[in-house]
Order: sequence, then structure tokens, then C-alpha cells
Amino acid sequence: MEADQEAPLSVRDLWVEYRARRGAVQAVRGVSFDVRPRESLSLIGESGSGKTTLGLALIRLLAPTARIRSGQIIYRRNGQVYDVLSLSPEEMRQFRWRECAMVFQSALNAFNPVLRIWDQINDTARAHGQTNRQEVWKRALDLLRFVQLDPERVILAYPHELSGGMRQRVLLALALLLNPQISILDEPTTALDILTQRSIIDLLRRLKEEMYIWADGSWMPLLGVEWEVQPPDAIVVKLRQGVKWSDGSDFTAEDVLVTYSIARLMNNVVWRYLGSVEAVDDHTVKFVMARPSSAVLRYVLRDIPIVSRNNYGEWAKKVDDLVAAGKDRESEEWQALLQEFNNYRPEQQIVSGPYKIDTASITEAQLTLVKVPTAWDADQVKFDKIVLYNGETPDVTPVVMAKEVDYATHGFPPATEKAFVEQGVRIIRPPIYSGPAIYFNHDIYPLNRVEVRQAIAHAINRDDNAIVSLGQSAKPPVYMAGFSDNLAPLWITEADLAKFAGYPYDTAKAEEILSGIGFKRDSDGVWVDDQGKRMEYELTVPAEYADWSAAAENVAEQLTAFGVKTTVRGVTFTQHPVEVNQGKFQLAIRAWGAGNPHPHFSFVQDFFTHNYVQAAEGKGMNFPLTQTVGDLGELNLEEMVVASAEGLDEASQKETVGKLALAFNQLLPIVPLWERYGNNPTLDGVRVTGWPPEGDPIYKNSPYSDNFVIVMILDGRLHPVAR
Repeated sequence: MEADQEAPLSVRDLWVEYRARRGAVQAVRGVSFDVRPRESLSLIGESGSGKTTLGLALIRLLAPTARIRSGQIIYRRNGQVYDVLSLSPEEMRQFRWRECAMVFQSALNAFNPVLRIWDQINDTARAHGQTNRQEVWKRALDLLRFVQLDPERVILAYPHELSGGMRQRVLLALALLLNPQISILDEPTTALDILTQRSIIDLLRRLKEEMYIWADGSWMPLLGVEWEVQPPDAIVVKLRQGVKWSDGSDFTAEDVLVTYSIARLMNNVVWRYLGSVEAVDDHTVKFVMARPSSAVLRYVLRDIPIVSRNNYGEWAKKVDDLVAAGKDRESEEWQALLQEFNNYRPEQQIVSGPYKIDTASITEAQLTLVKVPTAWDADQVKFDKIVLYNGETPDVTPVVMAKEVDYATHGFPPATEKAFVEQGVRIIRPPIYSGPAIYFNHDIYPLNRVEVRQAIAHAINRDDNAIVSLGQSAKPPVYMAGFSDNLAPLWITEADLAKFAGYPYDTAKAEEILSGIGFKRDSDGVWVDDQGKRMEYELTVPAEYADWSAAAENVAEQLTAFGVKTTVRGVTFTQHPVEVNQGKFQLAIRAWGAGNPHPHFSFVQDFFTHNYVQAAEGKGMNFPLTQTVGDLGELNLEEMVVASAEGLDEASQKETVGKLALAFNQLLPIVPLWERYGNNPTLDGVRVTGWPPEGDPIYKNSPYSDNFVIVMILDGRLHPVAR
């Protein structure tokens, strides 16, 4: 039996024996198995059959009378392979709990009876290098809440003060403390009453279903069921078989090829890395990378939705013909086809998932998604229809207040959020990993001068801007690195981060910068640049975005008070990105950062999305991507953004990420205002139920990237209230 190279845990021909007076007793005989990602493996056997012995052998905690006679225990993580039986005692100590945790059979015996639950959790964390008591305390409370216990009551209790079911839940929480990849559960419901058994089993089932957590990079299989990175340059994806499009046609590899031809026409950034996309067979696709990159897996599995060949096959053939003729995106033929394609509207709606739009339901206010009964996952989703409300914060607020919607992602002002809570509506605060920024039209002098952008950054009190805009759900960036402060320490060393300018609120510093380049104030206090032009600008913003609109108004007030006269103009949210991409703006509020753990995607947003590189309608902000940056010298930022995700080893990408972040910090092509956290109103128990408690790992998912609500609809956790 060959080991599965993608399985985190592989056991091969494992033998464990106990020494006895009459000779060796074989408790485990030649056992082999793999535990794959998102998989549960159950061992069934009578008492004394060796189940517990096998579990203890996996973490080398056997009794003194037992020994592993032979076999292999192989553990894999992040491309590294470890022979568990060859690890030193210290390596084994770190392996337990951090990589592989075990919930023992007797919950009472698993605890030290004279220590409080908190002390035992803290000791485990400290033994594995987590010495920040405040962070461990918060993590412990979150986990106890996750396993449906009262954390404030339980955390300071002694083990004997808890029931058997409560102790079992605490053990589950302790097993999750260090985010292990493997959890071993030894008869977790033994000696519990039937109701508690059911509760524990439901929790274990939910734990398995929630392995799709944004921060750790695991995946929820949809149209792709298996995938393998094949060094040095390929990704092979196995497609789900038996899937039908809503028009009755089979879903095959041809649909994927069509999709990627269309993505090529649209100049999707994935084609900076891909060399070709090939159908190995009807249900296997091979992506060959011209520039190998760890980011391509994200593009392939998540960021490019697959379209039907029946709607887009003819367009894909035209693209393939241009490629075969040696044409590229700069050619006249390519640009003509792109313009023609942008005007194309399919005659019919063809979907692969469990819902499609009921076209008769579409109004300016809402539309309805109806279940596709022939979809491969139709039985897993619990709702026959889902109503989506069209409109931004001012439109949705009264609907939420009236409890006519069950969930909303809009950015609600602090006063509105308070009103929701008073109505009994729950607020969920997931990280967004992005936020609003001031974009500059670099074709306009002096906005194309770095000193002006740096002065503007100093002239705005971003703390005030955050509070006015979103209260608790907005935090100004500390590092100004172009990607989330939550991610920066994972990619840039502490010593290098210390070099980053924070641009604190300092109007005197802003004045010093402008005066230093020859700017002066007019008689009314408005700044005049070195060419004699008054600094008076219009700041545009999507009118329907309440949080961005509040940020824009506050920015305008602060800049005007400083002497950069700024007026705000709201533009409908569908038109605003078009105007920015066309360069029809002076200052604008658009997004910075991206909901992805790799900074590459944030840099694409910051440098490409509304710039000449990728803006379909024009040159956007037209910020030149060849720049000279202090000690870094001349940089080709376009090449560096692409290179930041090159290769299959993220550790080797950190140098490029660090340089890009420092270049962003010094050049400030845009000025981030704050990083957003959700303030999502959630109504439980009226029409929809199944919402997990606060602190559940699913809420690590950004609502704008891998929306946790969509995940929970697709896996069936959210369901209608029983009538």
C-alpha cells in the first residue's frame, strides 16, 4: 500500500506489542491507513482490540510495558515530511498538541485534579512557546465558547466541579488550542448519557465541517474534489463527476478550458503565471505554470468561477485562434475582440451550483435565488429559495430594523449598529483584510508628487476617521504596508517593520513637507503649489456606501481645515469604479488590500486594479510602476507584484514582499484610511437558524472573500427554522 503524498498522516505496517510474563502480546498488527485533508477516519472494534494503543502509538505515549516493534508513522505539513518514530524527545514534545492532539478516553483522569482549567490550558500553551497570557486567555475563552460552554464559569473551575459532558468539551477545546492538523479522539462519548453523547457527536461533526478556515488555507471541495501541486510547475485538479449544468449538459474539463480562455481575453492576472491549461481527460485538468507560483492554487480553486461552454465556447475559440496566430493583448485584433465580448450578454442563465436567479423576480429592490433540483449539491442545501436585497446601507437599514432580512454585510454607522443591538439583532465582526483608501489621479499635478501624498497622510487623523465611519469595526493601519496589519508580521520581520513610516496625524509635519517643496498658503489659508495653482479638489465616493461616504466627508473636512480644499461628490456604486478606471476623478475613495492570506493579492488591488495595468475602461489612476525608491533603487513594481507570488515556497517570497511593502510605504500611491472589520447584523431564530457562537473559527473567513454565510449554506449548517 503506497502512501498518499497529500495525506497529513500516513501509517504503514505498524506493529505494537506489550511485554507479558508469557511473552509479547501483539496489540496492533500491521496496520496501514492514510488520513487525508478534511477527512474523518473511524476505528471500530471491541474492547481490548487495540484502538487506544494505536492512538497512543501515533503520539508515542505508550505505557512502559509497550513498544512499537516496527512500521512507519509519516506526518506531512507545508511540504515537509516527518518520520514521527525518528523524532527526538524534544521534537516529540513539540509535535504533541501543536501538530497532533489527543482527547483521551476518560476526561476526568486526563486533568490534574488540583489545578484549575485555566492553569492547565495555560501550561499547555506555555510549554509550546505561547507565553502571552492575555492572548492565551482570549483564545481559551473563544474555544470554550466554541464548544458551547460558559467560558467565564468554566475557565476558573476545577475538573471535579464539571460534569462528564463538560469535561469532555473542555478536552476538545484543549485539543484545538494550538490549531493541530490532526486530532485523535479516543471514545469521546464513553460513559455519557444519551443526550450528552448526541451533543458531543454533533460538535465533532461540526468541527469536521468547519475545517475550511480562511487563515489556515484548507479548502471546501466544490467542483474540484482533489488537487495536487506537482513540482516544479504544474497543478492537477480532479473534477467532480456526475455534475450537470442547469441546462442539462455535463460539466467537464472542456468548461474549465473555456473559462480560462475567457480569463485570458480579460487579461486576468492568473495568466501572468500560466503557460497553458490542458484537459488530461474529461474530469482532469492540468494547469502548467510558465512562472510557478504558490498563488496560482488560490486562483484555480477559488478566484475564477467556471462558466459553461454552451454560453462561452464560441468566444473561447476566438481567443484560442488569436493565441494560435501569435496575437497578444496589445494587438488590434485582441482589443477588438475584447470590446465585442464586453457587449455580449448570454441568452440563457446556465449554472453549476444549487441556485439560479429567478429572472421574473428581479426588481430594483431585490431578486430571488431558487433551488436547482438537479444540482449535484441540491440535497445538501436546506433552503428552497434565497432573497437578495439590492441596495446599499441606506436602503438596507430599515429592512434590517424591521427584521425582514437575516444577514447583511453592509458597513453600518455606529449609531445604526447600536439600534440593531437594541432590537435584539446580533452583530458579527469578521476581519475584512481591506478597507477604504484615498486614490490619486497621478495625471494631475501635484498629486503625482510623493511629498504631497505623504503630507496628506500626515494631515488626516485616521483614528478619528475610523471612529466616525465604523466605530469598533474600523482600525487605522499601523504599518501602511499595502496589506493587512494582521498579516504583515507573518511576512516581514520585526526589525524591517520598524523601518516603516506610520504617518501619524501631524499637521505641523504635513506643513513642513509642503513648505519644503516650495508650496505656500494663499490669503484664505488654501495651499498653492509651486506652479501657482490652488490645491482644490473633488473627492468622489460610492454614494451608497455609508461607511466610505462617512470617511470621505471626514477626510474632506480635515483636508479643508489643513488648507487642501476638498469637496465630496457621491457617485452610484456601479458607476464609480468605471469613472475611476476612466481617469475621470481627482481624488477618490476605493478599496485597498484583499481578503487573501498572501500579500500578492493585496498588491494586485493596490497597484493594478485601478491602474493602467488592469483597468479595462482606461488608465485609472495612472501611477507609473517603474519607480526609484530610496535605498532600494529603481524598481519595476509590476514585475515585483507578479514575482511576489512566484515559486512554490512562500518562505522564499518574503524578500520580494518586504521590498514591495516598503516601496508602498514610501511612495504611497494610495493612502489607506483604515482596515475594516465587519459589523454584520445577523438575525437568529426568525427564519434562519444554525448560526455558530461567537469565536467560531468560521468567522475568520472574510465576508467579501470566502463568505462564511455561503460556506454554511452550502454545507447545510444554516437551515430554516422549524415551523
